[in-house]
Amino acid sequence: MALHSVRVRGIYSTALSYILSEMGFRIVQPSDTIRERLGLEYLKESPEVDIVDTDGHNGIRVKGLENGVEKIQDTLRDVLYPSIFRRYPLYMNGIYKGVVKEIDYSKRAFFVDIGEEIGFLPFRSVDSVEELDVNQEVLVQVKEMPKGKMKAVLTTQLSVPGKYAVLISDGSVRVSKKIRDQSEIERLRKLGEVMKKNWGILWRTAAEGKEVSELVSELQELENEVTRMLKLAKEKEAPCLIRGDERVVEIEFTKESKEILDEIRRKVAPTVAGHHKYKSLERDLSPVVDFAERILRRVPDIEREISEELRKVYWERITPGRNLVIEHVKLNGEVIHLGRFGKIIDVRENEVTIRREIRGQGIYDGISVPIEEGDYAETTFSEGAWYYRTKYYDKDGNLKGEYFNINTPIEISPWRVRYIDLEIDLARTADGEIEVLDEDKIVEYREKGFITDYIFKRALETVEYLKKRLRGDLHQGEGEESHRADT
Repeated sequence: MALHSVRVRGIYSTALSYILSEMGFRIVQPSDTIRERLGLEYLKESPEVDIVDTDGHNGIRVKGLENGVEKIQDTLRDVLYPSIFRRYPLYMNGIYKGVVKEIDYSKRAFFVDIGEEIGFLPFRSVDSVEELDVNQEVLVQVKEMPKGKMKAVLTTQLSVPGKYAVLISDGSVRVSKKIRDQSEIERLRKLGEVMKKNWGILWRTAAEGKEVSELVSELQELENEVTRMLKLAKEKEAPCLIRGDERVVEIEFTKESKEILDEIRRKVAPTVAGHHKYKSLERDLSPVVDFAERILRRVPDIEREISEELRKVYWERITPGRNLVIEHVKLNGEVIHLGRFGKIIDVRENEVTIRREIRGQGIYDGISVPIEEGDYAETTFSEGAWYYRTKYYDKDGNLKGEYFNINTPIEISPWRVRYIDLEIDLARTADGEIEVLDEDKIVEYREKGFITDYIFKRALETVEYLKKRLRGDLHQGEGEESHRADT
């Protein structure tokens, strides 16, 4: 028996479609390229689960029916074990009865308590701003999930989806832009105008060509659901969930995850080493990757040579004097850009060192010495390493201390360094005192299911390795390779 229907889009679609189809999931609305590569038939039906790239293309968002999302998460957790898995407590597109707690005119938004958290309701997403006040109850829908310090984004413009149609509270009738047949667009629009009551109708792609009786039957079911939902909203006390069946899991890919995806994609299409890294980190290199893989279709035996030349082209763009951004991704999804103007001072094989001028006041974390005028930091990043070291100096070049950040394997591109911070760190003062920091945080994220056992184990092994190395218990180079990803 086939599992849930899934629609996959984005730069990871070939590898993910292969994984899921092999596990029995139905791939619906596949692109022509995916159909050809995987030998799939075209299924027009609406998906129960959607998979798309995250905004930065360094992971995916799995959204849809709760049971389907859970099954896909379990499947991908087994295959892509070096990844970060964020399961959000709120329901995506969930409808909540909330209470207005605050009005912020500078941000042009209401802050609404929906039970699980305080959500952000922009004025532009409210039908009548003047009618809403503090302590007033309001029916809202989650449009964007919280991320890092960003709150969930809400709207009062509600929708209830079905297989062929979506009922929408704004009263309009619309047709999916993916339906191109003008006669079909007109047929659906007229049917919508005849059938709509208080709520409007958005016809989905799957409605194309369906019998009127089938479409009308679903509309009646959706109208009954809206009636039930509004009745429940009157009866229940705010804040509370009124309707929710759509879950979201965000999966952040590490360097190792992308390498696994490369191997899987290679089973059905020519794939250069680093395919998904280049596509996600250096988007303007994408046409070059596509061209290289076209050559491999004709001459598959030169994959190693082509991959090596592409790697050289990539690294030739990383040169001393360039500014490099440190993309420090937190386990909760927050992205912090450290040292936006860090300058590259040295480039070696798979390694860069940058210098940053330290500004501001305060105390350095871990080494507990004050920040002073003229201080600077030198940080060395090695491709694939599970940590990096920052040395802090005063204006005269005297060492003030060292800080070791423990992270997922580092990815280096011509304009940024990217990794996911694993919260646990290690510091050494100028006097040689060593301290492990925030060990409890990584345990907490493991218990939440954000990090896999594999990542948890590698992080703690890296800490132990660094402690031994700094105490002088290891010979030069001993154990170094085990704390890098395969490169």
